[in-house]
Amino acid sequence: MRALSIIIALLLACTVEASSVLNSSGHHFAFGATRDNAFIGLDFGRNPYGRSVSFATSGGRRRLVAALNRAVDAGETRMSFDFGFDFRSVVVLDEDGARLDGEVHQCVETFLVEVETANSLAQRRGSRFEVDVVITDFRLADGISFEGSPPLEIGEHPGLITDDARRESLFTALKPIFRILGRHPLVTLNLMNEPENLSLSFSQVLQRIHEHRWPEVRIVDDDEKGFRKVVAGEAFELNHPDVNEFYSVAYDRVAGEVVLRQALVTQPELDRFLLDMQRAIVDVAPEARVTIGWIDDLSALVRTKELEDQAGGVVTDVISFHVYDVPENPFHPVLTRRENFEALFGRDRVIRITEWGLGNPGDVRSAIQAALQGVQDRGFEGVLFWWDTSHVFDQLAFSQARIEVARGLIDYDGDGSIGFGDFVEFASRYGMPRGDAGFQDRFDLNGNGVIGFGDFVSFVRAYQG
Repeated sequence: MRALSIIIALLLACTVEASSVLNSSGHHFAFGATRDNAFIGLDFGRNPYGRSVSFATSGGRRRLVAALNRAVDAGETRMSFDFGFDFRSVVVLDEDGARLDGEVHQCVETFLVEVETANSLAQRRGSRFEVDVVITDFRLADGISFEGSPPLEIGEHPGLITDDARRESLFTALKPIFRILGRHPLVTLNLMNEPENLSLSFSQVLQRIHEHRWPEVRIVDDDEKGFRKVVAGEAFELNHPDVNEFYSVAYDRVAGEVVLRQALVTQPELDRFLLDMQRAIVDVAPEARVTIGWIDDLSALVRTKELEDQAGGVVTDVISFHVYDVPENPFHPVLTRRENFEALFGRDRVIRITEWGLGNPGDVRSAIQAALQGVQDRGFEGVLFWWDTSHVFDQLAFSQARIEVARGLIDYDGDGSIGFGDFVEFASRYGMPRGDAGFQDRFDLNGNGVIGFGDFVSFVRAYQG
C-alpha cells in the first residue's frame, strides 16, 4: 500500500483528468459583487453607460483573472462567458448596418491570453481548462426592454433576426471575432442561450401547459393593459386564437407565473438566424465547436433535429441544454439519457448541460455532488452551474463534491472506499481494448477505447483523493 502511495505522489505532476462529468464541469461567469462581478454583455466590449468594465480595462482583466484562478483552484474544468448578450456593447448599429466596436478585439485577445494561462495552470495540476462563449441571449428580441432589479436596459433588436440585410451585416461585422474564437482549441461557441424564450409556437405553448411544465400562465396583450390567467393543465384558449402565432416567454418569480407576449420574431425567422450564424462561423473557422443552449433536454432533442433537418447536416457539434430543477422555477428535471440522443444523432456527439440552477439548498456541497452524479449516471459529459441571486454556487463546495464523485467512479468493488481491491479490479483489465471480453466502460476512464496508462493515472489520482 505504501508503494502505491509513492507511485501516486510521483504521478501527480503529470496526471490527466478522467473522461467523465468532471472533465467538462464548472460554472458561468457570474454577475454581482458577491460572485465573479461579471458585467453581462459588457465584458467583451464598451460600456454604453459610461463606466469602463470590459476585459480590455485593468479592472476588468483583474476580475477575469481572479475568476479563472478560483475556478482552476476548485478543480473546475470549464466556464462559460457571455459575449454579445444583446450585441449592444460589441457592435455599433446604425442605418448603414452593423460594424464592430473598436474595443472588442482587445477584449477577446485579453480573454484568450488569460484562458490559455488558466489552462496551463490546470495542466500543471494534471487537468485541462476550457470555455464556452455565448454569442447572444434570447433577450436580443424578446420584447422586454428593462429586466432585473435594479432594472438593466436591454437592447431590443428584432430586426437583426427578421431583416436579411441587417442580419448579413451583423454576421459580416462579427466574422473577425468568429475567426479568432472559433479557431481557438479551448473555445466552444454557443449561438444563443434559450432561444425558445424568444419564440414559441402556439402548439409548443399548449404542449407545455398540458404537460404541467409551467405553473400559472399570464398572457399579456400588446399594450399590456389586459391579461387572463390559466392554470397549468387547463385548456389554453385565446380570443380567436391563431395557431400560427408565436410567443415570447418571461418568468415572474414573485407571482409564480409564466408571462407570454406575442413574439416579435417567428420561429422560422429565428431558425434562419441561428443557421446563418452557424454558417458564418464555419465560413471563417471550419474547425469551430458550436452549440446552442436549449432550455431543456426535450427541446435539445427535438429542436436540434429540426434545425439539422433544415440544414441537411450537423449544426451543433455539442448538444447542450439547461436545467432549473427547483420548486420556484417552471422547468422540469432531466428526463433523458445519452441513449435518447444517440438514437437520433449517433454516438459521437458531446452532450453537456450548460446551465444548472441549484436554487438555494441548505447543503450546497451535497446538491452539487448530486447534480454531478446525476449527469454522470445519464452519460452526459459535463455541467455548468448558474450563479445569481436565486441560485447558489460555491467553489469550495464544488471542489469537495468533485472529489467525492471522482472517488465514486472508481469504487469498483462497491465497498464505499477506494482501496487495494479496486486496484486489483482495475489492474486485471489493464491493456484491454473495447471489444475484449473483459472490457467495461467504467474502467476506460478517459474514454479512448483502451484501458491504459491514462486510466491508471486517473485511478491513482482519485485514490489519493
